[in-house]
Parts: sequence; structure tokens; C-alpha cells
Amino acid sequence: MPPHVLQVGPRLADPRVRLRLALTAATAYAAAFALLTRQALRGQPRLHPDTTTLTAAALLTTTTALAAFLSLRGPSPTAPSPAHLDPHPTPTQPRPRRLP
Repeated sequence: MPPHVLQVGPRLADPRVRLRLALTAATAYAAAFALLTRQALRGQPRLHPDTTTLTAAALLTTTTALAAFLSLRGPSPTAPSPAHLDPHPTPTQPRPRRLP
């Protein structure tokens, strides 16, 4: 396998990356459905669309590829990583006080 294919595996371990990819796929599917519906309502054949439909399809493909690429990026620097959300604090982390 090419080395760049092996690098994607660890990225998919992050649930936020999987969520972003799922949202990207769902949005792309909905946009493609809307594009095909628009094409059908205009009475165009599926295999011979006009220039406007081809442009919209190219834009949809490019946007989806860019969104998928950005979805595979690492966790955002402002978001806490799952390691920081330890439900069982260690002795170095004081337990939060409970109010009576």
C-alpha cells in the first residue's frame, strides 16, 4: 500500500474526524440529490446535462473533495482532546467539590 493510505487509519480513530466525514458525506448526498432533482424538473436527460448543471456538478465535486480533505485534519487546537476529559482524575488532579 502507498504510505499516504496508511496515514489515514490513525486519523479515523478520532470520533470527531468520523463525525466530520459523515456530515460531509450526508451533505454531498443531499446536494447531489437536489442537483439531480433540479435536472429532472427541467426535463434534461441525465447523461447529457447543460452547462449550468455540469458547472454545478463540478462545484459539488470540488467542494466535497475539499471538505473531505479538511475533515481528515487533526483535532482543532481549541478543542480539548479526549485525554484531557478523564472521568477518573489522577491524584495530581483535585476532585471537584460537591456542594451540600
